[in-house]
Amino acid sequence: MSMLLNRPRALQYLHDCGLDALVATSPVSVTYLTNYYCWLDALTKEFMMNPGGGSHNSLQYFAVLPIDTDPALIVPAMFAVNAADVWVDDLYLVGEAGFDRALPPQQITSAAQRLYDRMLCEETASGTATDALVSCLNQRGLADARIGLEMTGLPPETIENISQALPGAKFQDCTSLLRLIRMVKSAEEIRRLERSADINERAAMESLALARPGRRIADLVEQYRRRIAAQGAECDHFAFGYDGLGRATEPDYVLGETDVL
Repeated sequence: MSMLLNRPRALQYLHDCGLDALVATSPVSVTYLTNYYCWLDALTKEFMMNPGGGSHNSLQYFAVLPIDTDPALIVPAMFAVNAADVWVDDLYLVGEAGFDRALPPQQITSAAQRLYDRMLCEETASGTATDALVSCLNQRGLADARIGLEMTGLPPETIENISQALPGAKFQDCTSLLRLIRMVKSAEEIRRLERSADINERAAMESLALARPGRRIADLVEQYRRRIAAQGAECDHFAFGYDGLGRATEPDYVLGETDVL
């Protein structure tokens, strides 16, 4: 799989900033560094799992990009299968996988077999994502390094736990640095942007061709969703003007004689 990461640019920034590694913590940054994606990442919050919990992400993932070695990905074992086809080889699993080990799998791909073997090795699984991150940084010789840590959105207690577990390391907030790296797109990002724009334009024009006075806007949205799905894309939003009052995505609006789309 082609990587989303603009790796030469990222390593140059690490060098220029005097950093030995970057640690991504947000779902979008973890995906950018490793290609790993799980739809639950940004949706599941602490209070959904623990009454009275905070609004931080309940499922914690980390991606580590050292300046001189290959990156690593830290994921909950239960969702590690989402990493079956990412380009990053070094996986650190957190918690139990949650599957029945009574019978071995009969026929699985080599990538799935690699994950299965890792999940069977209970000693490789960490209790928490923070434990796994600390283990990864120690194994990479980064216990006393200068590390850029994406701190925005990370619970303060997690930042404190990481700092206490690695007292010799110097952590700096790299949230803005990751955004700077992402500003210049990799070849794979450009390919996806071009493909997305092509799908969007075709579906939008076919949808707008249905527009007539008396037509429900929901009919246009349904057509748009069908067309992008047929081309392998997912819908983010279909926004339209509502009586000249502003943008809308939800009301069941009926087009009038003077509406312009």
